Amino acid sequence: MTINTYALSRTERVWLLFGVTMLVSAAFYGSLAARAVRAMLRPELALFLLDFPVLLLISLCAGFFLSAAGHYVVRILLKEKVMRRTKHG
Repeated sequence: MTINTYALSRTERVWLLFGVTMLVSAAFYGSLAARAVRAMLRPELALFLLDFPVLLLISLCAGFFLSAAGHYVVRILLKEKVMRRTKHG
């Protein structure tokens, strides 16, 4: 087995990059929105301006991370299955 067998593919790296980007965006937006919400008089708007977008960005981040992990697992399992077939027949 070679060293690069378990390396991430280009697609997996892109999915992880998107996930990190969404996580950084959630942190950046959350800090900016927290400043704006503190200045508001109506707290019910805080739910829409602060919580929902941050939760959306975090869920997108988790989705990208899970997609990258799933893609990696499927690729490794299929590669092992092909290796077994070529060895046995």
